Amino acid sequence: MASTKSSLRVIRTQVQFELAEVAAKVAAAAAASARAQREFGIFERRCADTALQLRKTMNRTPIDLALLKALRSVYRNDYPALRDARQTLSAAEEREQAERDVLTDLRSRDRSLERATRAEQRRREAQRQIVEMAQADALWLQRAWVE
Repeated sequence: MASTKSSLRVIRTQVQFELAEVAAKVAAAAAASARAQREFGIFERRCADTALQLRKTMNRTPIDLALLKALRSVYRNDYPALRDARQTLSAAEEREQAERDVLTDLRSRDRSLERATRAEQRRREAQRQIVEMAQADALWLQRAWVE
């Protein structure tokens, strides 16, 4: 009986330690996702601005070929960085979600262990009350027998 309670306590302590570790991993993954989101936003705006400048340059009546060539070069250089930033963001978000899933599972285990601990305490209390009632009944019978 006591071993069940102490076993549950030990397991719950271990799960709570794992919870703390995973929560730190989730925080790190969330920070990485935020960084990746910022980088992606920067490259996305940069590519959009370059594309807008390209369209404006191509719509001018005297087309400035040197400017058009430079803008195309900038766009060609920035677009792979945008694609890389998108992949980095996707990987960071997937990692964050995976860590959050692990955290959710551990929280569920912790709640289950807490419920099991409470159930064990209730069971032990019920047994203690049964023993006390049996002792009270035995004492009452002894007194009733004497009279």
